[in-house]
Amino acid sequence: MNQEETERHIQLIDELIEALKESPETHRRTAELVQLLMELHGVCVARLIDIVSRYGFAGQEILKAFSKDELVSGLLMLYDVHPLTLEQRVADALETVRASLKDRGREVTLASIDDGVVRLKLSGAEPGCESISAGLKREIEELILGAAPDLNGLIVEEANVEAQPVLMPLQGQSRAAAS
Repeated sequence: MNQEETERHIQLIDELIEALKESPETHRRTAELVQLLMELHGVCVARLIDIVSRYGFAGQEILKAFSKDELVSGLLMLYDVHPLTLEQRVADALETVRASLKDRGREVTLASIDDGVVRLKLSGAEPGCESISAGLKREIEELILGAAPDLNGLIVEEANVEAQPVLMPLQGQSRAAAS
């Protein structure tokens, strides 16, 4: 399933949820059904991760591949069984960001992760340039949020410039709460 098909599925799910709200009893029973299915699937996904992790190095390589696939990674986060911690996912994404920024003479470091809010420090700006270009900031946000859409916030600070928090989009968050 490609990105376009995935987005279309999400749109259809949202439309069906809205249609179900027209009948409170049907909505309640459907929400109950979805919750039971989510619990069952969660147990199954957790068992899959457990089974794969038993296979030593090969299993660890498979788990890494799972974590690098955006769709699979999102599923693992949904069921709270992602093999990498939030900190690991952010660190891996930062390596990609650093490689991209290196050619531009820029550098980014992780200042902190507190309560799911990541604070990054960006350095190496040209003299007289006091702010991050919109494109550069968007690139950093996309890479970090792609690896860790479950963040509570992302703040990118540049030397001597006040940090601006990023509002987190709802897309990519658990759909269970919508039921």
